[in-house]
Amino acid sequence: MGVFGAGFATAIGSTISFLVMLSHFFMKKNTLRLVRPEGFVYAEMESKMARFRQKASGEEKMEDKELRQQI
Repeated sequence: MGVFGAGFATAIGSTISFLVMLSHFFMKKNTLRLVRPEGFVYAEMESKMARFRQKASGEEKMEDKELRQQI
């Protein structure tokens, strides 16, 4: 089978490993939960602060400390 056989065996092995690990999430003893993180930082703080300043009206100007707390 040559190279095709090696690739096929690798794919089968990876699939079996994935299914074995995935079965963990369906067991009753599962202590690990898949959740969406809250407050995850996708951008740097400085770029977020700059965007907040651009969107804010003249009355809503805040200091850096206040902006960091709000973000």
